[in-house]
Amino acid sequence: MQEPHFLATGIGSLPLLEAGPALDLIFRHFPSAPHWPQLPQASFRENFVYQFLTPLVRLGLVKVEEGHNPSYVPRDEVFYRQVLRFYEEYLQARETGNLEFFALTEEAARGFSSFQKALASRERFTRPPGHEKGQETLPLRYLKGQIIGPVTAGFQLLDNSRRASFYDQELRELLVKSLELDAAWQVQRLAAFGHPVIIFVDDSFLYVYGTANFLALTREDITTSLEAIFGAIREQGGLPGAHICSQTDWSLLLDSSLEILNLDAYNYFSSLLPYAEKLTAFLQRGGVVAWGIVPTSPRAKEENVASLRGRYLGYLDSLERQGVPRELLLSRSMITPSCGTGLLPPELAQRIYELTQALAADLQARFPWS
Repeated sequence: MQEPHFLATGIGSLPLLEAGPALDLIFRHFPSAPHWPQLPQASFRENFVYQFLTPLVRLGLVKVEEGHNPSYVPRDEVFYRQVLRFYEEYLQARETGNLEFFALTEEAARGFSSFQKALASRERFTRPPGHEKGQETLPLRYLKGQIIGPVTAGFQLLDNSRRASFYDQELRELLVKSLELDAAWQVQRLAAFGHPVIIFVDDSFLYVYGTANFLALTREDITTSLEAIFGAIREQGGLPGAHICSQTDWSLLLDSSLEILNLDAYNYFSSLLPYAEKLTAFLQRGGVVAWGIVPTSPRAKEENVASLRGRYLGYLDSLERQGVPRELLLSRSMITPSCGTGLLPPELAQRIYELTQALAADLQARFPWS
């Protein structure tokens, strides 16, 4: 990724019921890197877990019921017949490049289809007087999508005994292969608009790795699953990012092929300090830190650009003392909210987007050489 120069974008979810107002908010505040809106309050099928399970649900491998965790159906003869069909679809998609079987559906992701329509018509783009319709005037640099991460999904998607499916290699592979082609499909669709595509893999459940109750969760299973999705994004020409709104063993990501690390810096910055050496290596090979520095909580009402700028510069001071070059951090920084806003009051979500945009603009002006 080229020097991002404090590029601002959002995580994904918004607390709105219709895509139109959500897109208005996104294009207004993140004109250089808009994202498609997830609308979890519009329907339970737009829940972040259910949203990306469509291929498995369509084949009858997973059942989804409102108010319950999704789960795999019992592994009987019918199940394995449908597993065979899944792999036929997967291999065919890989061979032909036709990824439509793994596409997000209108029912589960109306924000994605509305995002495409807005980009295609460019009706959402502001034009100065005298410009012809269709002439884009926004400083559009990137388009952003998002997908649930394999660990988070694998602990929400249960087997038929109500156990986390991530622990089961057979079920985990079904899930990961479905997610990798969903991510690839998003890149394929968005890349058609002529701008680089970023996909954030949202895997906040990584915070359990290494804790006493999850010792069966292995590093190899995590990294293999993540790399499959990062690789699928990259194969389509996209930029793989990861959003983690918790603390974790950051080496899982800093040692990977990830290109953009998005962390909830507002709440968990200090957890990054022990990984200063790995962070430096990540940045030196072209990695970017997307600082989730605007809180997605009522605390956003108490913050302003000056307070958040001071917080960001304090982070740089702390990392510089640990040996991370300050200039490198400045040149490889993006700005985001700390998490999605899908469950917040709409007026608070708007405040968060306004703060994110304003902070990014402030830093761009203060560090024009970055």
